[in-house]
Amino acid sequence: MSNETWSAVVEIALGEEIRSAGAAFERIAGNWRRSLAPATFGMAVGLMVAPIVALTATLLAHYFAPQVVKSYFAAHRNDVELIFAIPAGILGWKAGEVRYARRAVDRFISGLSARGAPEKIRTTFEAGPSGIVTHSDCGSVLARWPSILEVWVSGTHVFLQTEGLTLTVPKRAFVTADDERLFFELLSVHLSHNTLKISEIPSLLAAN
Repeated sequence: MSNETWSAVVEIALGEEIRSAGAAFERIAGNWRRSLAPATFGMAVGLMVAPIVALTATLLAHYFAPQVVKSYFAAHRNDVELIFAIPAGILGWKAGEVRYARRAVDRFISGLSARGAPEKIRTTFEAGPSGIVTHSDCGSVLARWPSILEVWVSGTHVFLQTEGLTLTVPKRAFVTADDERLFFELLSVHLSHNTLKISEIPSLLAAN
């Protein structure tokens, strides 16, 4: 099994792929340190809006709701504000994170365009005894098996994290279910069980 190889060739629309992979990676791994400030700002805005929403709900209840609802709103005004404040704060936090991620990706794509990067790149992905390697007109990147520290899997991508980079394999590179199974079997064979997130692999193999 350890001498088996897997390979695929994928034409990647650079901007679309970066946005898709970036969104998936943020959902799985996050980047809380850099998104802390915008997320906190979003939460603060949400908490400021919550009393206005609560007041609006109270007024609507006063004029349109049954008497039992009016009585509850009148007697539990602070509780009503808290009911709205909690989800508003959470939604504001997530909105701040999402806004940060999108702006970071947009800046990155703009930088690539400014440096003359092509819109589409034909990329070859290979997994074999040495590790996982990508080849394209932009160059080659090899992630040796011992260097891979973490593995994340989303609905659209597989992310392999080393100390210096995150290697992204789009799932559309798996032409058949056997391709996908072979890829994850290679991960299971070559990666240490101490690798974070590696416990997901047996369930992925079972699902396929």
